[in-house]
Amino acid sequence: MSVALSRIEGQAPLVRRRINGAVRHERADGLVIARFRHHTSRSCAEQHEKGQAPDPQLHDHCAIANLALRQHDALAKNGGNWAAVDSRELYRIAAEAGAVYRAELAAELLQLGYRVHREGRYFEVSGVSKEARHTFSQRAREVEAATTRFVAKHGRRPTDEEARNLVVLSRHPKAAEQVSAFAQWHERAAEVGFSPTDLEQLRGRTPGALSLEMATDQIVRELVAPDSPHALTKNAAVFDERTLRIAVAEAAQGRARGADVGALITAVAASPELVRLDVVHSTTQKMLDTERAALLAARVKSLSAHGFSAKRSSVSAAISTARVALSDEQQTAVRALTDDRALALITAPAGAGKGEVLRAVTQAYRQDGRRVIALAAAGDTAQRLGAEIGVDEARTLDSFIVRAGGNDPPDIRGAVLVVDEAGLLETERWHRLLPATVGAKLIAAGDSAQLSPIEAGGLWPVLEQRLGAPTLSENFRAREQWARDAWTALREGQSVDALRAFEEREQIVVVDDRQAARAAAVDRWDRERMGRGEGGWTASCCSPTAATPRSMPSTPPPSSDV
Repeated sequence: MSVALSRIEGQAPLVRRRINGAVRHERADGLVIARFRHHTSRSCAEQHEKGQAPDPQLHDHCAIANLALRQHDALAKNGGNWAAVDSRELYRIAAEAGAVYRAELAAELLQLGYRVHREGRYFEVSGVSKEARHTFSQRAREVEAATTRFVAKHGRRPTDEEARNLVVLSRHPKAAEQVSAFAQWHERAAEVGFSPTDLEQLRGRTPGALSLEMATDQIVRELVAPDSPHALTKNAAVFDERTLRIAVAEAAQGRARGADVGALITAVAASPELVRLDVVHSTTQKMLDTERAALLAARVKSLSAHGFSAKRSSVSAAISTARVALSDEQQTAVRALTDDRALALITAPAGAGKGEVLRAVTQAYRQDGRRVIALAAAGDTAQRLGAEIGVDEARTLDSFIVRAGGNDPPDIRGAVLVVDEAGLLETERWHRLLPATVGAKLIAAGDSAQLSPIEAGGLWPVLEQRLGAPTLSENFRAREQWARDAWTALREGQSVDALRAFEEREQIVVVDDRQAARAAAVDRWDRERMGRGEGGWTASCCSPTAATPRSMPSTPPPSSDV
């Protein structure tokens, strides 16, 4: 524990001092801390009701007083020797300090002869059976059950703050120990075939010295490899210094002592595999290389012309026979997407008639005898697009890429590939997709103002800017001008103006959970449908694809999946 607390005192600028009108943050010379060591977890509901002993769990609680000793220097002429703690800095370093604590604990276990391995952000003692871990994790299972109930109720995972609240709300009052905890633990361990002898046999390793050089190499590989679950660029293309410090501290568990985490952070940051972009942000060399390769491949493909233009007569026929009359803007988009380029992009905001444009493009190419394949990151999106625009085949992007790189790749020469929701594609997927489309035309439709990529790097805005992409600006889904203006405001980030417009027309219903949101939406739609008659119902605006439980336009169109 002292190692983690020393990390806080040595790194966090917990004290503020005003000098000549300017506020300066500095490290404290010392903190006032009370430490409480616990050896068990909190009881779960069943253990509490039956008066059973809680599960074993070694951990420390530290109460840090709002009192810090100032550093003594020539500038310390005001404010006295003691100052209040800047709690914001304490929260910023909390995750790093916790990882340092676990690294030191893991190192002590290694010295005792136990083996450890990393599990997510934490570590576990190796060799303990799944059944034993399960039986001694009653409180964790209780929190998991609370999370499952939250997802069923709200239709989404809890945020970090909500997850913390679930942990607190599922707690039960602490009770005095009425029975011997050790006796119960021996009994429960025996039930899953884990005896004291088994525990002793886990200590079969001779402790050795932990090498910082070896730990640095291992951690760099772990944090840089794109397929690593702990990669720094797994969910974002760039990261800040705090993210790096936490990642290194967590990776140090089982590899280095907590006291050596500072040296590890310095060594990892100096690795050529990491590239600093500015004072705050960094990325990895692998991410930069992948991004450059994808952009180069897109540029080369966009400049390539291999007879991919559709016949003028086919384009004209597709436009004239469209299910609805295409606007001048939509017709221009159809002609642009059916030109000779091997890569064509289109920016398609929600409600702008993207489906009708892509349907006309598909019909023009199919009339010319070309095969058209619909692709999307999600399988249901690909199938829905394929059914809407009338393609020959619909597949997920990943399955298409795997087949293209397999031993028997499909012949796509001369084919037209239509990618929907291209704004969702991260850098790595673009990098794998573009080489897989050699010999075929690639048409990508997306909108960076809608859903963003789940993993690292959204290239769509960069591709739009560098390669050019016509934008469908008219909103056909909203029937009234105020609704069109509101959706435009939402897309441009003017959410307050948009919500005000919906609220003024009573188009927002606030409910407690997903089920209530669904019921309110259907009820509102049904009342308006009945009031206007079966044949005369029109939606004043379109609701989002996924209803947001706490705030949503209450009138969905007839085709909305609520």
